[in-house]
Amino acid sequence: MRRNKGGGRIINLSSILGHQHCFPCPVYCGSKHFVIGFSRSMGSDFYFCQTGVKVMTLCPGVTLSSMVTESGERPQLEGFGDTSKALHDELYKLPTQPSEVCGNHIVPILEADINGSDWISEDNEVYRVKRVDRHTLRIC
Repeated sequence: MRRNKGGGRIINLSSILGHQHCFPCPVYCGSKHFVIGFSRSMGSDFYFCQTGVKVMTLCPGVTLSSMVTESGERPQLEGFGDTSKALHDELYKLPTQPSEVCGNHIVPILEADINGSDWISEDNEVYRVKRVDRHTLRIC
């Protein structure tokens, strides 16, 4: 994946929880926030101009895997009470989807081909995350 070989595309995998909090699993959320920030940084024109590689991020919503379906069965955050039940309850407040939906959503992301973009795959649809200008975040 070098510029002289035609460049390439990287799609990093994060989570919908990289765009919101989920109090029972702060370490998981923090790691997913990192993936988004890292991918956005690596997906800048600075790196693309040097490498020819575009970087995008796929953020699946709650995907029905053992990690989700068994979330109420194992402790998540030792020393803070029963966070496993709280995690299970929080996850099932969100729409769920089968894992093959995420795989199907890779094609539209590659077709859009937007360097530094991140995408949410949730409730059987995929959409690009709109970024907010940090200068407009001020509450007056």
